[in-house]
Parts: sequence; structure tokens; C-alpha cells
Amino acid sequence: MSTSGTGKLRRRYYITTLTLVVMLSFSPSVTWWVSRYFENLKQEALDQTPARVSGLPEAPAGRPRPDVLQAHVVDLQLFEANLNQLQITGERKIKLLESHWQLFLVARRTLGKAKTSALVKLLSREIGNQDVTAGRRSVFNSPEVALEQAMNWLNFLHAVQNRGFHTHQDLYTFLEEQAPLRLATEQILRYRVSIVRAARSFHFPPAALAGLVDNELSGTDSAYGLAGKLRDFTDVIALRNAQLYGSSGVTGNLSKTVGIAQMSWEDSLLQEERFRAFKVSRFRFPQNEAQARTLLLKPDQNLLFTASRLRGYLNAALGFSSLDTQIVTNAEVYFLAGAWHNSPEKAQLGYTWGYAWNAFFKSCLYEFLFERVS
Repeated sequence: MSTSGTGKLRRRYYITTLTLVVMLSFSPSVTWWVSRYFENLKQEALDQTPARVSGLPEAPAGRPRPDVLQAHVVDLQLFEANLNQLQITGERKIKLLESHWQLFLVARRTLGKAKTSALVKLLSREIGNQDVTAGRRSVFNSPEVALEQAMNWLNFLHAVQNRGFHTHQDLYTFLEEQAPLRLATEQILRYRVSIVRAARSFHFPPAALAGLVDNELSGTDSAYGLAGKLRDFTDVIALRNAQLYGSSGVTGNLSKTVGIAQMSWEDSLLQEERFRAFKVSRFRFPQNEAQARTLLLKPDQNLLFTASRLRGYLNAALGFSSLDTQIVTNAEVYFLAGAWHNSPEKAQLGYTWGYAWNAFFKSCLYEFLFERVS
């Protein structure tokens, strides 16, 4: 039994050695931190007794499986290319590479493989945008801040996943006190059935829709809810003018978007062809501004129109035809959804900004909550 345990440990040691050699061949500049990690791993592996190996869990950031190391090779190359673009060298570069490695491990444990890959791409885009010569907008002003903020979200998500909540109120209190920013979880869970139905009607992950709806709802709660009250007031005035005069006129300029997900009434009138492609026919399709505004003030219908428009954007972002109806499962939609919903122009140019950044992590949160909270 001891011989078998030692053999497995040594095999893992040799596989890890090979993986690290591959990593070094791709990126010589990571030699210092990889070699230091390797020496520690080697000493632990050769000195570890079989009883200790089988009896204790592996440390969270230590001794990753060879397949995890291999998965990180391409991500490491991408991240290093970003740092080279920003002309970051020396000790600072080494520390950033180490931070990226730690974040990768935490993300794999917290989000899983697919969403970790999406997060790495989001980070790469964000850090690439920090190059002022690129002329694109970024969320943060340095790679250190981007990594730190991503880790804050991951730590929060890990806490949510591993904490027991006896009541919904316990959950809401924890989220209010511990979330990196304001959330509208109570409202999102209240509309969960409608969100899931709308997203599934247009064949993409419901959590992607939930993330952007949270952004919209949490925004209306700002300034003690004043923003939401003003929005509701202008929506009602614009609707009444549209009903009376056939157009909202000047008041419509204050109420371009309507309802739970802030869907444009003008864009809603353009969704009929996509509704037909996805065989969605739950109500009579609106023919004018008044009818569109009336429907968009109802959460269920608003979410359907929002999901339809979003599916069109996702088709464009993923290289599909405009009316493609295949099921989308790509975890990248967790940040693409928020970006395209909030500003298609910025999304098309590859910008990163707070709305899309937060929508990604909120979507990860709601994927978990939709499965676990009844």
C-alpha cells in the first residue's frame, strides 16, 4: 500500500515536471516563479509520507493536478502578452504572473472550467484595454487592481457557495453586507421563473439575463430609490402621451427604455422576425409605440423582448447569423450579455467597463442561486 502511494506521487511529480518544461518553453520570463514553485513541489513530493498524503486534503493553492497546469499554459501566454503590451517587466511582472496563477486556481475551484476560461478572456480584454495607445476604454487603471477586484468577487462567490442559509432573509442579509457592490437579489429571485422562461425561449443561459437585470434593478435603488421613482414617472407620462397622441413626443426623450430590464420600445418593435424564428407567440405582437410601452411595463413581456434583442446581439458577437436559433452555452455570454445590452457600440469596439464587468460576476452568482435557492 505504501509503495503504491509513493508511486502515484512520483508519477505526478514527473508529469508535473514535464508540464512545467512545456510552460517554460512557451514563456522564458516565468522561469523564476515557476522554478521556485517546482522546487517546493519537489521537496514536498519526495518527503511526503504515504499516510500523510492519503490522510490530509490538498492545500487550496498547492499541488494542482497536471491537467490544471496544462490548462493554464495558454492562459499564461495570453496574460504575459498583455503585460508585454503594457511594457511591464522585472519583479512587477513576476508578481503579476504569480497573482494570475493564484486567481486561476481560485477561479477553477469556485467557477469551474468553462467560466474560468471566460473570466481569463475578460481579464485579458480588460488589461489589453489598459494600454492607452489602444484607444479603448477599460474598467481599471492597472493589472494589479483588475486582479484584486476579480479576486474580491471570487472570494465572495466562494463564501456564498459554502455558507448555509436557513432562510431567504439570512441570504439577503449576507449578500447586502458582503457583496462587492449593491445587488438586487430579492427582486431577481422573485422574477426567477420569468427570467428563466425568457432566456430559454431564446436558447441562452438564464443567468446571463439575470446578471444584466440585476444591474438595471440595483441602479434604480440608488439615491434611496429616487432614480427608480423618476424612471417610473417618466415611463407613465410617455405611455399616456403615446396613447393619446400616437407618439410620446418630447416626454419620450426621457423614457427611451422601459421596465424591469430597461428595454427600448423602439427595439421591441424590431423583434417580430426573431420571435417567429424561435416560435415565441404568447401575445399579440405590438404594432406601435403605445402598444410596445404597455407590454414593456409588464415584467414577463419585458424580459421576453429583452431576451430576443440580446439573442440578436449574441449572434453577432459569436459570429452566428442574425436569426440563428442554436442553443448557446458558451460562458463568455456572461460578460457579452451585459456589454451588448448596455452599449452595443462599446461592445463592438471591444471596450470593457463596469456594467459588463459586474454583470459577469453577477451572472455567476445567479447561476448558483437559481439552482440552490427554492
